Amino acid sequence: MRIIWPAALGLFASCFLSGPLWAGDAPPQLRNKTLSVSWTTERTLQLPNGRERHSAFTVNRTIYVSGAGRFFVKVSVAARDREVGPGDKTPGGGARNVTFTGGKIVGFSERGRGVGAGRMIISFDPSYSSCTVNVGFGTQPGKHLSFRNRKGRQVEVLDFHFSGQSCSIHNGNAFANQ
Repeated sequence: MRIIWPAALGLFASCFLSGPLWAGDAPPQLRNKTLSVSWTTERTLQLPNGRERHSAFTVNRTIYVSGAGRFFVKVSVAARDREVGPGDKTPGGGARNVTFTGGKIVGFSERGRGVGAGRMIISFDPSYSSCTVNVGFGTQPGKHLSFRNRKGRQVEVLDFHFSGQSCSIHNGNAFANQ
């Protein structure tokens, strides 16, 4: 798998998980807390005429870890909000997974019918009072993720870069009063 790691782990926006998901062994320090995570995804696209174009968008994730240790995730990308239930696939139909392992929340999402995958890793300080996020995306050797643009034309994604990653932790449930 060819891996593009500008800042480690991730998926471009819609690749990543959304919805309530099992948090596994999430420690008590994370329960009943909300994480606010964001980053900017920059893509190099190849248009049908062979020209390259660059696009960027911001991904915002609100992640609530319930007292029972379940993740509830809301994703906002380019003014589109997405919420998906447990066991659902990504909006593009790929498999996804999120776990708490090695003191980190790790999210994985398949894209492009197995051509690529994104990953998000949220790391914590020893007291779980602060966090950092790293995102990345990889594809199979010699393959590029592709999609149909708003005009219905096939576009290939040649490269991903991630910047501006931020993560913060807040007490309580961000979704309680919505």
